[in-house]
Amino acid sequence: MIAVFRPGPIDRERARREAQWRARTAPDRTDFIAGVARIYAQEAARTAALAAFDFGAKLEYSERGEAAGGYFMHPVRVAFLLAAFGGAEEHRDFVCALLHNVFETAPASSSRIAAVAGDGIVAKIRALTIDRSRQSDPEYLEAYYAAIVRADVGAIKVVDKMDNLFLLHVAPDRNVRRRYIAEIRRYVVPLCAHALPSAAGYLSDLIVDVESREMATDA
Repeated sequence: MIAVFRPGPIDRERARREAQWRARTAPDRTDFIAGVARIYAQEAARTAALAAFDFGAKLEYSERGEAAGGYFMHPVRVAFLLAAFGGAEEHRDFVCALLHNVFETAPASSSRIAAVAGDGIVAKIRALTIDRSRQSDPEYLEAYYAAIVRADVGAIKVVDKMDNLFLLHVAPDRNVRRRYIAEIRRYVVPLCAHALPSAAGYLSDLIVDVESREMATDA
């Protein structure tokens, strides 16, 4: 496997994501195909990844209320981040990353996802799906992250949180931002050390950078 990219300097990565977020940039299918071809030599793996992409691109995401719109850039970036850090040797993990949040953000049934990706990936996506009404409950979070470890999807959760960190500053509520950072320090940092150690250094630098920006808002 050849990683599509290694994340560059944090400021550059943040600026790229912010530009996509503001423009509601939809992922380009041709670019996706080229990227996947650099990761997987096997035709079956490329076909499975493209099927998941086409499925995800047609969904109407509640986060933005638009089909094939800017929100789908997030799971696409998550999938390529997973590959970049060596966490997608198995193409099913790449597919799972592409579809990791469909139950939270889009009208996608288990049967529809199973038809595209298989029952095993549906179970992994279930483990990754958080109950947003309880995400501030420490007891619930303990159980949630324990389930992620059992389902062997820790690497996907790490890069999911990493991608979100780059855009944390656009969240208007300071308390929400700081709870998010605290959750990452409490759960995601140790998860990264266990599930995706190749990303640990970059994640640590990113957390420090985000925390510095938060402190600057208090100055």
